[in-house]
Amino acid sequence: MLLPGLKQSSCYQVSPEGLRVRKLLDTQIACANSTCFSPDGTTMYFCDTPERVIWAYDYDTKTGDATNRRDFIDFEARGRDGVPDGSTVDAQGGLWSCNITAGKVTRYDPNDGSITCVVNIPGVTTPTCVALGGKDMTTLFITSLDGSLNQQTGEMEEPRAQEHAGSLFAVDLAAAGLPYSGLPEPLFAY
Repeated sequence: MLLPGLKQSSCYQVSPEGLRVRKLLDTQIACANSTCFSPDGTTMYFCDTPERVIWAYDYDTKTGDATNRRDFIDFEARGRDGVPDGSTVDAQGGLWSCNITAGKVTRYDPNDGSITCVVNIPGVTTPTCVALGGKDMTTLFITSLDGSLNQQTGEMEEPRAQEHAGSLFAVDLAAAGLPYSGLPEPLFAY
């Protein structure tokens, strides 16, 4: 169940050498999503999807500590539709978040959370995760569920008549005249 969600899990961190596991966030979580980092690694974004808030944390790249939680995007307070799901950060620092149940991906300015770009996905209401890649890191890849979510209960329902539900989408940002590009994913150190 996604909404309102039973908080039965947590967010853990594995040490660089892979020998230790510790609880990163001191809170119970129903559905962890949106975990990504600013280009310099000092801001961590995270959401518990049923809460409908993407939080920003100060992230210490030396200790791996996430502190000073604050609301980055509060979907309820800002009247945003859908709920936050998978996210990524571009080289310019913008956060791209799938708005699951709303059929779109939204880019938020890292300074004030204002919307700087919206990519609508025709005929699919459930985009789930995004990544930037391709030869020039200017292709926005978007995954989607092969079904739909009930907005009141968060339960999966039978697939609707959505021809492309469950598909992987690719949007060429450069061809669309959008000045955003991705970063290579950092390697896990061990």
